[in-house]
Amino acid sequence: MVQGDVLLHDCRNTLAMSTKRLVACIGVDDLVVVETSDAILIAHKDKTQDVKQIVDHLKRDGRAEGQLHRKVFRPWGSYDGVDAGERFLVNASSSIRARRFHCRCITTVPNTGRSCVEQRR
Repeated sequence: MVQGDVLLHDCRNTLAMSTKRLVACIGVDDLVVVETSDAILIAHKDKTQDVKQIVDHLKRDGRAEGQLHRKVFRPWGSYDGVDAGERFLVNASSSIRARRFHCRCITTVPNTGRSCVEQRR
């Protein structure tokens, strides 16, 4: 079974799913391959229930992947975490709806189109 941008060649009993990038599998049997913007999972089909052990390992190591998803949904829309460093965070907003914020400062730089921020008193 395939979903998304997937190419299989000489594969049997393989589940391959892609959300953004091309996934290509050659000569594999009994695998599950799942590509998302957060991570890539490759597992034998009989071991997929062990994904919880990987998540626990990520949490123990303090990895963000064990706690957060790259795409975050908020009441005003959603944003995708593009990059982060010690003193910066870059998010790409996919939609912005009108919402009133109290005592909060948000800097929004649209990557396409125009953006207008109004403050009501």
